[in-house]
Amino acid sequence: MTTNQTTAVLRSVSIAMLLSPVFTVVACRAPSQDARAGSAAEDTRANAGHSGGEAAAAQAMPHADRGAGTDAKEAAPADRNGTDRDLADRKSADRKPTETPAPFELTVPGTTVRLEMKPVPAGSIEVPDTTRPGTTTRVDVPALWFSSSEITWDMYDSFVFAMDRAETEKDPPDAWTRPSKPYILMDRGFGHTGYPAISVSHKGATEFCKWLSSKTGRRFRLPTEVEWEHAATVGLSGASLPADLDAYAWHAGNSEFEMRLTTHPVKQKKADASGLHDMLGNASEWTVGADGKGVARGGSFKDPAEQTSPRTRRPDDRSLNKTDPQVPKSVWWLADGGFIGFRVVCEPPTKP
Repeated sequence: MTTNQTTAVLRSVSIAMLLSPVFTVVACRAPSQDARAGSAAEDTRANAGHSGGEAAAAQAMPHADRGAGTDAKEAAPADRNGTDRDLADRKSADRKPTETPAPFELTVPGTTVRLEMKPVPAGSIEVPDTTRPGTTTRVDVPALWFSSSEITWDMYDSFVFAMDRAETEKDPPDAWTRPSKPYILMDRGFGHTGYPAISVSHKGATEFCKWLSSKTGRRFRLPTEVEWEHAATVGLSGASLPADLDAYAWHAGNSEFEMRLTTHPVKQKKADASGLHDMLGNASEWTVGADGKGVARGGSFKDPAEQTSPRTRRPDDRSLNKTDPQVPKSVWWLADGGFIGFRVVCEPPTKP
């Protein structure tokens, strides 16, 4: 065969390979399928985090894995090549939240109260394994912003009394629900401006987060139990508890004022390593349990020192509103929960 004939044969083979349907699938179809799988898994994980349950997150992950497996089966030629799957994985990784968010402050539009947010790094924590009593399991926790203190009456009043809008202005339909006006003095006479909002139901705290999200354009919510305990553990890792407890927390042993136990203005105690004040004591703080129900964490000004710790928890129940004289009882205010407040978390935005 002459040199010209050899060149012609090779050119024909190259053209045939470029036009082959097999190569078209590898180059075009596989990235689209894998990208959709990565996107589905990412959306599922984000929704599970918002629902507040580590159990919900665990259920979401197998669903994401099944989706990825289906697409992998359809795109088998690309998997053998490997290059397209690597590209899809890199695209999925680029869409994950930033690992170390910077602190920030904001003023809710229509109000004068500033909210200070501090970053808590991602990590993992050992928690009881509900499927195997007596054992623990390690759960991953994402990086989040935590409000530097419990939400104060100054800000909660803006939500309850619609101080963020004109009297003639209406709230957006189905965006959030404002609580009913309190029927008694919910601060119990402890103090108001600069003091943690207390007697707030889990529902009230949840609706506040919806309002705050809508007003600011950021995604605020209550922390899950795991997220809260991780933040408390990380922040107080350098403290010697209970020896240093008085420096960080108001509890039954140091909160008395004018012959009664009381809350105190936020940020009077030392901040932890993450810049968070009053994670322990003062007002116990609402979180979201694995079952989606409210759990107050950290102890309060009423609890003895030994019960004011990152492990202290108090599930929501009817006893917190037992003496409410209203019929039906309020879903917004706790007649017997004058020691429970809350702080909020903000999720870092994902990259486009």
